[in-house]
Amino acid sequence: VELLERFRSDLKFNFRQENNISEFGARKALSQGFRLMMLSSRSMIQRTDGKVILLYGTSTSGKTSLCKEFLNKNLSWDVEGDDISLDQFYVAMSQDIPLFKKYFPYKYHLLSRCMSDQEISLFLFHGIMHCKETASKQAMQRILDTCNQDSIIEDMIKDIEVLLAAQQDMFHRIMRLSASGVSVIVDTMDFEFFYQFKTLQNWECPIQFVLVYCPFEELARRVNARNRGALTKSSLGEYRNPVFPLLQYLTFFRLKLHPKEMLTDKLNVATLLKIVEEQTAESLQVSSIKTELSEITHKSRENLEMVFQQLGFKYPPSDDTVLGFTPIFYCDYMINTQEVSAKDAAEIITSRS
Repeated sequence: VELLERFRSDLKFNFRQENNISEFGARKALSQGFRLMMLSSRSMIQRTDGKVILLYGTSTSGKTSLCKEFLNKNLSWDVEGDDISLDQFYVAMSQDIPLFKKYFPYKYHLLSRCMSDQEISLFLFHGIMHCKETASKQAMQRILDTCNQDSIIEDMIKDIEVLLAAQQDMFHRIMRLSASGVSVIVDTMDFEFFYQFKTLQNWECPIQFVLVYCPFEELARRVNARNRGALTKSSLGEYRNPVFPLLQYLTFFRLKLHPKEMLTDKLNVATLLKIVEEQTAESLQVSSIKTELSEITHKSRENLEMVFQQLGFKYPPSDDTVLGFTPIFYCDYMINTQEVSAKDAAEIITSRS
């Protein structure tokens, strides 16, 4: 800045001497030229920044497969992902009360003193997965008031702090890579955190937000297949509650309220209910073998009732209403992984990056 100011002062003096004009006239003419020079230098700096593509969407939507295909085509790009496996973290924390009660009996005991099972489930789902929301703060305060700052609070706050610290570290790594001219593709689930952090930091690097979209019916089918794989490998920690696909879907999509909003899905309420109940029925058959899962599947009906209440319907729904859904968060463009393969999707992103 000092060098530029000195250069500007010398240039103004020489400009006045050569053209025999007043200081005001020289200042006006040179200020316009100086602004153009600064804009030009700024655009040149921005061109050296590495591009950033942020893939976001529901679990099992195909983000990771797409990311791998993209990197095969773009070898100079770097890749970033969540240090903590958010996918597994979400499942573990929002799965349902029975496993939480089994593996964290003391924490469950403290929570149950001030909250019902349904409220605990909501707290785990919103308080940990979306700890920035108002609802989670209210739930946290209730526990603080009731439990007198017991160790459960410290443990949960530590969990949240670790998660947020990992996300912030990843964000700063991406900023450093981009500033160094390295292009980065990011595979994450927590789009909201990235979007808010980008806004707060006033980060001006070239970034694209790509919604990796999977229609609900296909998403439910994929989660079902993933559950079978988890059981085959005896990985019960990866097993999804039958309501999990719907909870995930409603994390990224909401009811379409305005004609101009993008329409992603049209779902019949009865069909929605049928899909979840079919998955529940299959899980119950599995549960006769895997006793650890029996309570989870039985509890899913309560979760389903809660979801339908959020949508404004009684459970079970009596009418045959068709619901339209639209993305909650901003995206530059969307890729439907049911319609295109991971390889073709990678081609689309390459052409648009």
